[in-house]
Amino acid sequence: MFISRKRIRFLKRRITFGGKEKLKKSLKWYLVGPIQWEEDFMSWREEIREFLEKCGHEALLPWGEIYHGKRGRAVFSEWAKTMSKDDFLGRVRKYMRRFVIKWDLKEVEAADGIIFFLPKDVATVGSYGEETLIYYLAYHKKLAKWKASHKKILVVTDIPVEELSYWMIGCSDRVFFGWKSFKDWFIRHFDNIKKGKEK
Repeated sequence: MFISRKRIRFLKRRITFGGKEKLKKSLKWYLVGPIQWEEDFMSWREEIREFLEKCGHEALLPWGEIYHGKRGRAVFSEWAKTMSKDDFLGRVRKYMRRFVIKWDLKEVEAADGIIFFLPKDVATVGSYGEETLIYYLAYHKKLAKWKASHKKILVVTDIPVEELSYWMIGCSDRVFFGWKSFKDWFIRHFDNIKKGKEK
């Protein structure tokens, strides 16, 4: 008897509660936040990845930026010292498009939502771009099944509300002022382990 891969994935995600079978929906959350100018860009990602796994979900990390952008910092610095401005910009542009941007945007597209950490006094450009892309995929891309394309955009920040980017607010579904409020809300709405299903 032939069983398709789609059917196997469906069966793996079925769980039983009180004799009734229900579909446990595990979501993929892409973790967005500053990397280039941050020395410690992984601790919050590791913490939230563990939190998501405990809630029955999966974290997607920007591996392209982490492994290539950070490792390339010293290389980029050397290029900047030895090349003309035009040559340097061209070299970095080619490198980033090949090893970083292409990879990370695929992860954004594969995600069911993003968790965007926006700390105060840290410059970030790529994060806003990723938020904008997932907003476009969620609301404006004309897919055959529009409702199924919706992707949650959750922002966590310590920036005062009056100083927040209006563009970021416009793209977001919800903004949290601290990790505690985010976790409390997320557990109420998306804790598959505790509640057995997404509310």
